[in-house]
Order: sequence, then structure tokens, then C-alpha cells
Amino acid sequence: MFFGLLGKNPQRESRRLNKDAATVVEMARVTYRSEILREIARITREGIEQLRALDGADEDRRKHGLGRFKVLHRESRQRRDQAGLTAYTLIIIYANGLEYGDATAASREAIQDFIDEWPPEQREPATLEG
Repeated sequence: MFFGLLGKNPQRESRRLNKDAATVVEMARVTYRSEILREIARITREGIEQLRALDGADEDRRKHGLGRFKVLHRESRQRRDQAGLTAYTLIIIYANGLEYGDATAASREAIQDFIDEWPPEQREPATLEG
């Protein structure tokens, strides 16, 4: 009843973020085919790059950026877009983890390892044969 009145418990929140990141990554690996995993990694990579671009920005701008990802998360859930839903979940976990620094390094590492596991496909340049 009174648990939310005192604010967030940083230790509990950082443990939750670390656990959630590992759980989401593992569930994605078990559940989805490689092309979906690659799409999740692409969306997550782009989102984290956008978060990093906000590094050093004022708090309002960072909150706006995080809010935008929450809207995209909700829209993905409504469309039943599993790749988007999973990717935006990982982006939100990553963003929230930045607030706790080293205590959530495990969550950011799990997400980065997943992204690194699924690099963008390198396509051969198209050639015109005539």
C-alpha cells in the first residue's frame, strides 16, 4: 500500500533490470527465427544509437526520447509486432539502466551481446550486366 511513496529502491530496480534484460534476450533466442532476431537486433541497435546521441542532453530531452520509445513499444504491442515489441523492450531496459550506472552493467552487456550476435546483413552490391 505504501511501497511507492518512498520512491524506487535502486538496488531492487537494478536487479530487476539485469534480470529482465537476460530474460527478454533468452526468450527471443528461443522463440524467434534468425530473420526475426536480426530485425530485433537492428531496431535495438538503432534505438540505442539514438539514446547515445542524447547523452549529455538535458533531462527533458532524454525523457522525451525515452517517452518516444515507450509510445513505439505500445504501438508494437497493439499491432502484435513481436520484433518491435521485443526491440523496444530492450531499448527501454537499456535506457532505464543508464540511470543506475555500474549496477546495471549486466543488463546493458546482455543487450549489447545480443546486438553483436546479430550484425546487419552485408549485401553484395547490385551489378548491371548487359
